[in-house]
Amino acid sequence: MSGSKMRDGRSGGVQPLRDPESLRQMARALDRVWDALPEIHRSDGTRRQLALLIVRLFDRGEHDPARLAEMILSELFPGRGNAKIV
Repeated sequence: MSGSKMRDGRSGGVQPLRDPESLRQMARALDRVWDALPEIHRSDGTRRQLALLIVRLFDRGEHDPARLAEMILSELFPGRGNAKIV
């Protein structure tokens, strides 16, 4: 796994450990999505689901925080046009 290590050699729910730069990139992506999300959609549960989605996309190879945020927002709000996140 690029950028991560397994806590132990067993499978079955063991989560990979992340390097600090990967964590920073994922946190920046989450902050971008959260800042663009209308307040009515904000909750602890929503934030957790967004974080899990970011991890999944990161594991599939997308590491750019702006692109991760765009991908998620495009899925959540497909009709929002080409507005970019700052």
